[in-house]
Amino acid sequence: MASVNMEDCIQKPAVCVTVFGESHEGLLQGIDNNFNTVLKQSVGNKENELTFVRGESVVYVGFSDIAESTVPEGNAGCGSVASTTS
Repeated sequence: MASVNMEDCIQKPAVCVTVFGESHEGLLQGIDNNFNTVLKQSVGNKENELTFVRGESVVYVGFSDIAESTVPEGNAGCGSVASTTS
């Protein structure tokens, strides 16, 4: 299984899906080993609003900004999904 270096994904477009069925989209500002996630969103008139998602409710964090051809072999890059389950 390929690994994802989350530091390479900071400031990249991401979507965070929760166990409650919520989907949060924005630029990834931070994520830790517990999947506590911070996204910068542009919602309506509130640009650069920060959204904090508690790691225990995160199902996955997905990225789609890198084409598969640019991902080094053996590295999933940011063009994949980082899941909280094995």
